[in-house]
Amino acid sequence: MNKLFADRMFKIPDYQRSYSWQSKQRAELFDDIRETILKDTSHFMATVVGLSTGRKRSIGTVEYSTVEVVDGQQRITTICILLKALELSLQNKDKDSKKTKNILKETLVKGDDFSLLLLQTNHDSSDIFSSYLRGGKFKKPRSMTTADKCLIDAILECESFVAEFNDQAEKRDLISTVLNRLTIIFHELSDESIVYKVFEVLNSRGLEVRWIDKLKSQLMGKIFDLANDGALDSALNEMKIIWANIYRVLGLKVSLGDDALKFAGTLVLNNASSKIMKVDEAVSTLVEKAGDDLSSINNIAKFLEKIVELVVELDEDVRKRGVKRVVHARFVAISAMNRWSNSQTDLELFLEAWEKATFKIFGVGGADARIRVGDYVRLGHEIHAQKLEVSIANGKIAKIGDSFPLHPETIAAADDWYNNWREELRYLLARYEEFLAAEVGQKINPNVWKKIWLSDVNKTIEHIMPQSSAHSYIHDLGNLALLPPGENSRYGKKKPTEKSDDYMKTGLMHVVNVGSQINTEKKWRKKEVAQRSKVLKSFIVETWG
Repeated sequence: MNKLFADRMFKIPDYQRSYSWQSKQRAELFDDIRETILKDTSHFMATVVGLSTGRKRSIGTVEYSTVEVVDGQQRITTICILLKALELSLQNKDKDSKKTKNILKETLVKGDDFSLLLLQTNHDSSDIFSSYLRGGKFKKPRSMTTADKCLIDAILECESFVAEFNDQAEKRDLISTVLNRLTIIFHELSDESIVYKVFEVLNSRGLEVRWIDKLKSQLMGKIFDLANDGALDSALNEMKIIWANIYRVLGLKVSLGDDALKFAGTLVLNNASSKIMKVDEAVSTLVEKAGDDLSSINNIAKFLEKIVELVVELDEDVRKRGVKRVVHARFVAISAMNRWSNSQTDLELFLEAWEKATFKIFGVGGADARIRVGDYVRLGHEIHAQKLEVSIANGKIAKIGDSFPLHPETIAAADDWYNNWREELRYLLARYEEFLAAEVGQKINPNVWKKIWLSDVNKTIEHIMPQSSAHSYIHDLGNLALLPPGENSRYGKKKPTEKSDDYMKTGLMHVVNVGSQINTEKKWRKKEVAQRSKVLKSFIVETWG
């Protein structure tokens, strides 16, 4: 590691993903370091691929080369944070500690007291990394991105790991281990066209690489193979901008990247499929569709960029959590969001019909996620490939919903909504609240509902007859309501008659109605729960049946 850091400064390009290591990966690194110390041996960490920029920079008497990290930024970033945590832990009380502390400081922050070993600039808009390396402190941003959180977690976990080593001698041994006995094979290349081929070779040897990174590498490799000197810079710069935005939007939501790849691959097929592609098949299809033309290569990247944006947008729509758990249902929604991206009216019309059919089948209908796969996937492909008019698409999604009959006796999990269908329950009661408000010409309170939607669903579901009562009907539909998380936890084991007055003050109409009934009848038992269940089932059939 010492040799790697000796005369280089590293930069993470914007078209690379952000720092995304989780506690699991850092814990594995810490375990490797502990084992290296215990066995007094060396440990091979990984292979790092870098692109030499050809730029040199003199700071004091040392000349540094600048290298762009193509593969290996997660480990290098974590090691830098760990070394800073070690520097901060050393005291100036003895000569050896003071000397080691200065060595670490000069390794991480160069002689001008500003330039960093690792210019962690990509997606670190809050300067958490640079502030920590320069001054040992950082400010938690008001609006924290997933990349920000990951960096903060890394700092705290590295400092906690360092704290395991009690005296200064132990800390110096730890520093020596990190700098001298953690080994990395470093490939520094000067030809950018070779970089992506090396990346592919390493990937073929079984190293863990995300599918979205594989696609980026293959598309960039195609550009180098096809572009002449005049078009290369333009095509490559455009591709880098696209991927910088993909990684910025995606953040740490890796599974959403896989979803976007699968959806994009399935949509670009010439003929409609009856199932959504696997992620490896989707990458192969997108590479094939990119072809051997610079414009088509960049068009495929742009299409994926759009799908990534839509997948993240749908994921962040908390209100639809009870509707979008089924992957082929999400596929149709994404296809529609792409098709009618310039017509909000048409999009809202379709999504309303999509919500109704989808919640009928997989929500209150309780259908298995394998139901109607072909129908949904074919419709999503038709919307995209045939550019369906919204009226035709609405008719098709309604037909899918109509093929699944719904009756009060077939409503999903009627006796145990709490354990089996919590997100669906939240969505159902939200729709019921909207229905009650509309009946009296009111609007629901957006601030209260924002708290409910953004909270853990387990903290928002209220048992009117408390769970501690152990009655057989406590998880029945009629015994469940929604409350903001703070109010829900405050009621605890209170009996219905002890909290009915509080229910009346919530501003949530479905809860106010329960409070009013309890205050009038002075009781809430099995009969009242069954009566409310019947009312809710009638609402379900009326709305979705």
